[in-house]
Amino acid sequence: MTIASIGTAGSVGQAASITTGLTFGAAIPVGTFLVLLIAKDNANTTDVATTEVSSIVNTGSVNTWSRIGGYCNGQGSASAGAVIDVWGCFCNDLLQSGWGVSISFTSGTPDSAITMWQFTPTPGYIIVPSLTTPLATDGAAAASMLIAPPSIAPRLYVRAEACEDTVAAFTATTGWTKFTDQASGGTGMVVGGEWIIANAKNKTSTPTGTNAGKDRASVTFWLDEVPAPQALAFGLCF
Repeated sequence: MTIASIGTAGSVGQAASITTGLTFGAAIPVGTFLVLLIAKDNANTTDVATTEVSSIVNTGSVNTWSRIGGYCNGQGSASAGAVIDVWGCFCNDLLQSGWGVSISFTSGTPDSAITMWQFTPTPGYIIVPSLTTPLATDGAAAASMLIAPPSIAPRLYVRAEACEDTVAAFTATTGWTKFTDQASGGTGMVVGGEWIIANAKNKTSTPTGTNAGKDRASVTFWLDEVPAPQALAFGLCF
């Protein structure tokens, strides 16, 4: 496995809107794998594994986005908690500078914040995501989360988090790299995340920051590379 980081693909905050989007500041080449983290005000009012994204499209290209997973911290009423949603896209088509991604939500005019990172997979391999147990944290700092695949292998580990706050203050776990954290503006929603590429059976995510005492929703997952001929043995893959 030689999956590698290219770097951030940008971040943006949006107050009180049913849509948001991001314009690419540089071209993203064919063969790139994009990981998109979306944080937004909640519409669902219970803690539930759900999506509140109705569509994601790349302007100017035919690349397809697929949902990896997400979670809602409902807090009993709309806009009182937070939703995190994670999507991935393998670029079979060039994304030129000035093009972008457009996101629509299912309802309302939520505050939202998004951040995106670029990776380069091994040629001839397919990326297979696996989710772990999500977490809703009520009025507290980010909790430790264990990501525990069944075997030792080199892979990409990711944590994504939505936090009901106005200040972007995500500090990555030692040895991890953080996504560009981003605040929405408006009444407040922050997206944060971190990743590490490691040859390990498990990794523990323990980010810190100044967002203590806030409601948040977190998901963790790992990404394995599988030779392309084996891809049909799996469900979601890129």
